[in-house]
Amino acid sequence: MKPVKATLDNFDDYFELRCDENNIFWTGHEKAPDYEKLKDWYIQNIQRSDRLFFLFYEDGIQKRIIGYLYTDFVNEKRDTIEVGYGVHLRLNGKGYGTKIISFIKDFAIEKMPSVSIIKGWVASNNSGSVRVFIKNGFLKTNKTKSIILKKTGDSVLFEEYIFVIEH
Repeated sequence: MKPVKATLDNFDDYFELRCDENNIFWTGHEKAPDYEKLKDWYIQNIQRSDRLFFLFYEDGIQKRIIGYLYTDFVNEKRDTIEVGYGVHLRLNGKGYGTKIISFIKDFAIEKMPSVSIIKGWVASNNSGSVRVFIKNGFLKTNKTKSIILKKTGDSVLFEEYIFVIEH
Protein backbone atom coordinates (compact mmCIF):
# COMPACT_ATOMS: atom_id res chain seq x y z
CA MET A 1 0.00 0.00 0.00
CA LYS A 2 1.38 3.37 -1.01
CA PRO A 3 0.24 6.68 0.53
CA VAL A 4 0.41 9.80 -1.64
CA LYS A 5 -0.49 13.36 -0.78
CA ALA A 6 -3.77 14.23 -2.49
CA THR A 7 -3.42 16.46 -5.54
CA LEU A 8 -5.74 17.63 -8.28
CA ASP A 9 -4.22 14.95 -10.55
CA ASN A 10 -5.75 12.17 -8.46
CA PHE A 11 -9.20 13.66 -7.92
CA ASP A 12 -10.87 11.07 -10.18
CA ASP A 13 -9.59 8.30 -7.89
CA TYR A 14 -11.05 10.08 -4.87
CA PHE A 15 -14.33 10.56 -6.74
CA GLU A 16 -14.43 6.80 -7.45
CA LEU A 17 -14.04 6.12 -3.73
CA ARG A 18 -16.75 8.55 -2.70
CA CYS A 19 -19.18 6.98 -5.19
CA ASP A 20 -19.09 3.49 -3.72
CA GLU A 21 -22.09 2.48 -1.64
CA ASN A 22 -20.25 2.22 1.68
CA ASN A 23 -18.61 5.62 1.39
CA ILE A 24 -21.92 7.23 0.46
CA PHE A 25 -23.59 5.68 3.51
CA TRP A 26 -20.87 6.31 6.12
CA THR A 27 -20.32 9.90 5.03
CA GLY A 28 -24.00 10.50 5.73
CA HIS A 29 -25.17 11.10 2.16
CA GLU A 30 -28.10 9.62 0.30
CA LYS A 31 -26.55 9.36 -3.16
CA ALA A 32 -23.26 9.60 -5.01
CA PRO A 33 -21.74 13.08 -5.01
CA ASP A 34 -22.01 15.52 -7.89
CA TYR A 35 -18.67 15.45 -9.74
CA GLU A 36 -18.17 19.22 -9.98
CA LYS A 37 -19.33 19.99 -6.43
CA LEU A 38 -17.06 17.33 -4.97
CA LYS A 39 -14.18 18.57 -7.13
CA ASP A 40 -14.64 22.11 -5.77
CA TRP A 41 -14.70 20.75 -2.21
CA TYR A 42 -11.63 18.60 -2.93
CA ILE A 43 -9.62 21.52 -4.33
CA GLN A 44 -10.42 23.66 -1.30
CA ASN A 45 -9.52 20.85 1.09
CA ILE A 46 -6.20 19.84 -0.46
CA GLN A 47 -5.14 23.49 -0.11
CA ARG A 48 -6.10 23.91 3.56
CA SER A 49 -3.19 24.63 5.90
CA ASP A 50 -4.91 22.85 8.79
CA ARG A 51 -5.57 19.62 6.85
CA LEU A 52 -3.39 16.82 5.51
CA PHE A 53 -5.06 14.72 2.83
CA PHE A 54 -3.72 11.37 1.59
CA LEU A 55 -4.86 8.79 -0.92
CA PHE A 56 -3.70 5.17 -0.71
CA TYR A 57 -2.96 2.96 -3.69
CA GLU A 58 -2.28 -0.73 -4.25
CA ASP A 59 1.32 -1.72 -4.84
CA GLY A 60 2.18 -3.44 -8.10
CA ILE A 61 1.14 -2.98 -11.69
CA GLN A 62 -2.49 -1.82 -11.38
CA LYS A 63 -2.00 0.70 -8.56
CA ARG A 64 -5.76 0.95 -7.97
CA ILE A 65 -7.15 3.25 -5.30
CA ILE A 66 -7.58 1.68 -1.85
CA GLY A 67 -8.76 4.52 0.34
CA TYR A 68 -8.29 8.03 1.67
CA LEU A 69 -7.40 9.72 4.92
CA TYR A 70 -7.55 13.30 6.01
CA THR A 71 -6.43 14.74 9.28
CA ASP A 72 -7.21 18.16 10.70
CA PHE A 73 -5.55 20.16 13.43
CA VAL A 74 -8.38 20.90 15.85
CA ASN A 75 -6.83 23.55 18.07
CA GLU A 76 -4.41 26.48 17.91
CA LYS A 77 -1.70 24.61 19.83
CA ARG A 78 -1.72 22.07 16.98
CA ASP A 79 -1.28 19.26 19.47
CA THR A 80 -4.46 17.39 18.53
CA ILE A 81 -5.50 16.02 15.15
CA GLU A 82 -8.79 14.47 14.11
CA VAL A 83 -8.83 11.82 11.39
CA GLY A 84 -11.38 10.71 8.85
CA TYR A 85 -10.84 7.82 6.45
CA GLY A 86 -12.55 5.58 3.95
CA VAL A 87 -11.71 2.32 2.19
CA HIS A 88 -13.09 1.23 -1.18
CA LEU A 89 -16.04 -1.16 -0.83
CA ARG A 90 -14.28 -3.86 -2.87
CA LEU A 91 -11.52 -3.98 -0.22
CA ASN A 92 -13.58 -4.02 2.99
CA GLY A 93 -12.44 -6.57 5.54
CA LYS A 94 -8.93 -6.92 4.12
CA GLY A 95 -7.11 -4.87 6.78
CA TYR A 96 -6.62 -1.67 4.78
CA GLY A 97 -8.47 0.53 7.27
CA THR A 98 -6.15 -0.72 10.00
CA LYS A 99 -3.12 0.04 7.80
CA ILE A 100 -4.38 3.54 6.97
CA ILE A 101 -4.87 4.46 10.64
CA SER A 102 -1.50 2.87 11.48
CA PHE A 103 0.05 5.09 8.79
CA ILE A 104 -1.23 8.31 10.38
CA LYS A 105 -0.06 7.21 13.82
CA ASP A 106 3.47 6.63 12.47
CA PHE A 107 3.34 9.82 10.41
CA ALA A 108 2.28 11.88 13.44
CA ILE A 109 4.99 10.36 15.63
CA GLU A 110 7.74 10.88 13.04
CA LYS A 111 6.74 14.12 11.29
CA MET A 112 4.34 16.00 13.57
CA PRO A 113 6.24 16.57 16.83
CA SER A 114 3.62 18.97 18.21
CA VAL A 115 0.89 16.31 18.04
CA SER A 116 0.16 14.38 21.22
CA ILE A 117 -3.43 13.24 20.57
CA ILE A 118 -5.07 11.65 17.53
CA LYS A 119 -8.89 11.58 17.59
CA GLY A 120 -11.43 9.79 15.48
CA TRP A 121 -15.23 9.70 15.58
CA VAL A 122 -16.70 6.27 14.82
CA ALA A 123 -20.32 5.27 14.34
CA SER A 124 -21.08 2.88 17.19
CA ASN A 125 -22.75 0.47 14.74
CA ASN A 126 -19.77 0.45 12.34
CA SER A 127 -18.09 -2.60 13.84
CA GLY A 128 -15.37 -2.67 11.17
CA SER A 129 -14.24 0.86 11.92
CA VAL A 130 -14.47 0.29 15.67
CA ARG A 131 -12.07 -2.68 15.22
CA VAL A 132 -9.71 -0.52 13.12
CA PHE A 133 -9.29 1.99 15.92
CA ILE A 134 -9.05 -0.60 18.70
CA LYS A 135 -6.42 -2.61 16.77
CA ASN A 136 -4.39 0.59 16.52
CA GLY A 137 -4.44 1.17 20.28
CA PHE A 138 -7.12 3.88 20.38
CA LEU A 139 -9.29 4.10 23.47
CA LYS A 140 -12.98 5.01 23.50
CA THR A 141 -13.74 8.16 25.51
CA ASN A 142 -17.10 9.08 27.03
CA LYS A 143 -17.74 11.73 24.33
CA THR A 144 -20.51 11.05 21.82
CA LYS A 145 -22.49 12.89 19.17
CA SER A 146 -25.51 11.97 17.07
CA ILE A 147 -25.69 12.51 13.34
CA ILE A 148 -28.76 12.09 11.12
CA LEU A 149 -27.99 10.02 8.01
CA LYS A 150 -29.60 11.60 4.96
CA LYS A 151 -30.13 8.29 3.19
CA THR A 152 -32.18 6.70 5.97
CA GLY A 153 -33.13 9.57 8.25
CA ASP A 154 -31.80 7.52 11.16
CA SER A 155 -29.88 9.07 14.01
CA VAL A 156 -26.50 7.38 14.43
CA LEU A 157 -24.43 7.60 17.59
CA PHE A 158 -20.77 8.44 16.98
CA GLU A 159 -18.21 7.74 19.69
CA GLU A 160 -14.84 9.41 20.12
CA TYR A 161 -11.67 7.31 20.11
CA ILE A 162 -8.26 8.74 20.99
CA PHE A 163 -4.64 7.68 20.74
CA VAL A 164 -2.13 9.43 22.99
CA ILE A 165 1.41 9.87 21.67
CA GLU A 166 4.11 9.77 24.33
CA HIS A 167 6.98 12.01 23.20
